[in-house]
Amino acid sequence: MEAIDHFLSVIPLPAYGPATGQLKLEIESAVQRLEEECGVSLCSCSSSSSKIDLSICANMAYAMVHLDRVSDAILLFESMQERAASQENVRVQVLALIERGILLRPCVEELESAKADLEAGLRLAQDHLGDDLDEFFQLNIVERGKFELGWLLFDKGEFGSAVEYLKAGLAPVHSFLGDAYRRLGELDLALEHANGCVSLGGGRQFNGYKLLGFVYMDRKEYKQAVESFREMALAAGEAEIFGVASFGWWAAGCLAVEHCSDCDQAVDCLVWSLKAALRIQGDLQLQARRLASANIWLLTCLLVQQHGRVISEFVCERIQDAGDQMVVPPSMQVLKGEAYGLLGVVMLSRGSLDDAYEHLDRGISLLPGDETKLLFRFHRAMGLLLSRRSEHDKALERFELCTALAPTERDKVSSHIRCCLEVKSCLDVVRAFEMFGRIQAEHAALLETDWDLRVDVMLGVGQCLFALGNNVQAQATLETAKETLEARERLADTRLGALYSMLFLCYVQSNRFSAAFELASRFQSKCGEYAYLMLYHGVANRLLGDNEASVKKLTDLLEASKDWTLRYSTLSSLAYAYRKMGDLDSALEKFDQALEEIPDNISIHAAQVYINRAGLFNDRGAEQQRKGKPVPAMASYEKALAEYDRAVQIMRRFGEWNLQDLVRAYAGEAVVHFHMKNYSVAMLKLDSATSLVSSDDALLMGKIKRIRASILAAEGRMEESASEAREAALLFADVQMKLQNMESAWVTLLDDDMKHIYYFMQKISSEANSFVDALLWAERSRMRLYFHLADQALRNSTPASPKLLDPLAFDKDDHHAASCIKEAVARAGCNSVVVEYAFSANHPLSSLLIYVVHSTVGEDFTVRFKRVRLQEFFASKENKVMGGNLDALIRKARTVIQRESHEAEAKVALGILYKLTVLPVWEHIEPHDTVIFAPQGTMSLVPFAALYDGSEGQFLVEKKNVGVIPSIRALRRCQLHQDHHHDHIDEPSFFVAGDPEPMGLDQPQLPGARKEAEEIAKQLGVDALVGAAMTKSSVMQALSNASVRVAVLATHGLVSPAYPHGALVMQGQNQQQGFNELTVGVTSSLRREVDLALKQQAVLHDQVLTAKEIERLEKGIAARLVVLSACQTGDGVVTSEGLLGLGRAVLQAGAACVLVTLWKVDDAATLQLMTGVFEELNKQHTIVEAVRFSMLKLIDSGKPIRFWAPLVALGSPTLRISLAEEA
Repeated sequence: MEAIDHFLSVIPLPAYGPATGQLKLEIESAVQRLEEECGVSLCSCSSSSSKIDLSICANMAYAMVHLDRVSDAILLFESMQERAASQENVRVQVLALIERGILLRPCVEELESAKADLEAGLRLAQDHLGDDLDEFFQLNIVERGKFELGWLLFDKGEFGSAVEYLKAGLAPVHSFLGDAYRRLGELDLALEHANGCVSLGGGRQFNGYKLLGFVYMDRKEYKQAVESFREMALAAGEAEIFGVASFGWWAAGCLAVEHCSDCDQAVDCLVWSLKAALRIQGDLQLQARRLASANIWLLTCLLVQQHGRVISEFVCERIQDAGDQMVVPPSMQVLKGEAYGLLGVVMLSRGSLDDAYEHLDRGISLLPGDETKLLFRFHRAMGLLLSRRSEHDKALERFELCTALAPTERDKVSSHIRCCLEVKSCLDVVRAFEMFGRIQAEHAALLETDWDLRVDVMLGVGQCLFALGNNVQAQATLETAKETLEARERLADTRLGALYSMLFLCYVQSNRFSAAFELASRFQSKCGEYAYLMLYHGVANRLLGDNEASVKKLTDLLEASKDWTLRYSTLSSLAYAYRKMGDLDSALEKFDQALEEIPDNISIHAAQVYINRAGLFNDRGAEQQRKGKPVPAMASYEKALAEYDRAVQIMRRFGEWNLQDLVRAYAGEAVVHFHMKNYSVAMLKLDSATSLVSSDDALLMGKIKRIRASILAAEGRMEESASEAREAALLFADVQMKLQNMESAWVTLLDDDMKHIYYFMQKISSEANSFVDALLWAERSRMRLYFHLADQALRNSTPASPKLLDPLAFDKDDHHAASCIKEAVARAGCNSVVVEYAFSANHPLSSLLIYVVHSTVGEDFTVRFKRVRLQEFFASKENKVMGGNLDALIRKARTVIQRESHEAEAKVALGILYKLTVLPVWEHIEPHDTVIFAPQGTMSLVPFAALYDGSEGQFLVEKKNVGVIPSIRALRRCQLHQDHHHDHIDEPSFFVAGDPEPMGLDQPQLPGARKEAEEIAKQLGVDALVGAAMTKSSVMQALSNASVRVAVLATHGLVSPAYPHGALVMQGQNQQQGFNELTVGVTSSLRREVDLALKQQAVLHDQVLTAKEIERLEKGIAARLVVLSACQTGDGVVTSEGLLGLGRAVLQAGAACVLVTLWKVDDAATLQLMTGVFEELNKQHTIVEAVRFSMLKLIDSGKPIRFWAPLVALGSPTLRISLAEEA
């Protein structure tokens, strides 16, 4: 009996197929013991089953299945069925019939017998067993029988009947049931079962993803189909079923390129398809099919990428179930050779040169000599690779071989072009230029009709002309090539990168910076390892103001550069960057090195160096003059004039070839003579420059007018000076308006010119006591991008949007601009006063201009003006104890405020700021209850409420309500939004959220923020979204909800290199969990390589809400008041455009007012401060009154400055929220 018990315990029930490994050994051991101890043999049990208990017979039959003795098991189940029938044992009858049917089903000849047995068994179970079945028997016998019968009917094509049986079967039938529904057109049901199959995991998971892919295809949801086939491939790859994995990747790639127009993703998928196909073992026919399928599609995608063509220009195959069926080339060796070669081509395109060389070399070695087309393609790729490695001699040999292998005249010409380029790279530019000439002469007919090759020739010729110093002709040739590509909408063509980079260099050498930046900004995404692209991206960084990044990139490039033209341009760009950083010595050093690189020191390139060196000597002279050193200054000016003279002498030899550089030289000489007070000579030089300027070059003409205005002002001709300066400002504004969708250019490209001209106009207007005019120029200098974007948004918005301020009219029409100012200050009320600041950022110790603006009787406005000379102010010992200039003082004040136990020191710093910014105009501020500050530059980081009047021992907030606005024009926009929300919201609501859990970016939880949200929500009569309920999607949706009047967000805020304009930390759970699931326990390198980086990027993105995302909310922000109760939400990047941060983004998106913080805040103190604000709002106070009274509570309770001073009400100060009524 022990042997029987042991046997029964060892045999798994039921049996799904032959056992392997340890289980098989245990079953064999149990059978042997049964035979030895009980005399029962599996070999004879079929014939003697009547002597054996039926339960033991069932286990014996299952043992036969486990030991792969299916025929014996069938006979035994048949014997059991007959015996059970005679004994009226329905349960055993059902078991025997179903198991016999399952075992017969795989045999085609026995399908009808299998069907009969399964139907009989199921009928018996339904008729006689009913609900008396235990769960094991129901699931493992009856339901399994239904599944097997459904599968059998599916194989017979009886899909309708198959659905009925599969529906009632086991969970693993999902894939077959879903496929049956798909074929019947029931796609929703098919999708449901496909997801069910995926959720099971295990061996059927990739079948579920496959079904998902086909269902999404039928629904024409191709992006989801691509993702499903990718998941199918990953799951199959993990199970090392490489044929299935290859199919999944192939299907994903085909769909990506054919229906999603995503060629890059298609290439990724098809590369993985090839890699999986190359790992298929044992089935050569399957491997051949998979290789052939992936090869042809990968080649198609590479052609699309190379030439920017559309997929319809190539042969496309429809993905179907029978997608494996295609004509297979006879030679497996050719297929493998093509696969390795194509993988090498892809690796080359991604910069993996060593891997690319290995795969190309292997592919070429596998291909027979008669495969000339493939050999041509891969030898050409190898030539490109060698060229990238600067092995130009070896590359030239490969391309010469390609000319012999070329299957067509076109391929031959293409190879000749590459030979020319390699000769040029070997520094034989003259020979290369001659070779291009022969190509044009010998293949003129082909080039006339083939624009593609014509572009290649023009690109090569343009590069040669540039290297030979013929910049003008090079520009003309390259611009023709660029226009040819753009006219055919080949914007994805890789040659555009080379064309744009060469044109960029030409423009930079010609000082056409506006044209250069436009090229750089349009092609920043194309920047890769290609040296010229690195160069123009480096110079673009300089134009964008990121000089340190530019220096690093260009220094790296210089070390790898061999060609003198590239080294010359790199050194020149480095010098520009150093000059921008104020390091004149390093800039001169780089220009000297650039001069040494030029083979002919009388070329145009040398003239450009002399012009730049002259500019540096002029800068040095101006600096020495400001420091009261007239003799060294005059010596520097003389050096500058000598350099300009050398440049002019060279350029006169070239006639009209370099007019822009000649204009630049004349204008530079004019500036030097202006500094030397030789005004008449300066004017003559400007006249010479003006005569050469093209009428459509607004930037250059603006620069000349700017210089002329300064000279006229120095001569006392103020009206003429103002006229010239105004024209210059309008020219710069016109140039700026042409920089559509180039936000960085708005902020920094025209930075120096625009800042100078707007400050200059304020200076001469104020000196003429035209304070309103001066204020208008101060306003025009601010937030130009802000109002441009607002105007663009208005043009794309619904008619219900409020009428905003036309930036063009504000620039050009003084009456319109003054009306905007009048409306803003009138709306703020007679009890409010606006204090606006302006200063020259280029000169830290120039004058601080203060405008005090307030409404008067009759809704007009008055402007009071005060000039504070910063050099005199900081000459006082007591005023410079915290820093010798304005920026230093502000930085020091913010630092000491945030330190514990530094209250006294903080009051000193805040007292100095008070004396500088408030005291000079206190007589105009004192009569008013509310003061609204409009700071400039770093003054945007000043905690104005905390400015300290040492004589009275009071903070400003103890005397006045304090608000902040970016500009008066911005105040008017906030007021319009405030009125718009009031007019258009019928049933206002509130949104409060805080302390998302778990906190994103691994930040700690904020119990104070959670309590703050709950308290404020209680005050507003709503429920707060806290913890897991506060998601990024819920926040973004609420901000855009038209009914939301107030939105409060209490979480972590941060400003960092990753988020320079600020970000709010959102919930991290779901995204991080997905990331952990990806990385924990995963052993497949396939999945890790494909998904890891993308998942990580998605995780980080979903865990923050950035300023840029707020700015670009599709529907904008509907809330009148947004509270960003988090650290540093009022911080950001200080630019000539203003402070770019979260607060600015919220106003840009449409809020009337936003509460922000200037530094890292205390969790508990912020709770008290913010809840206090809402308590005061509930008393019908304005927002600035509410902030003031809440601050006063903390001051009265002895809280340190750092706890209450960071809070700023940015935007409309008159905003009121009727909390009790609306709640």
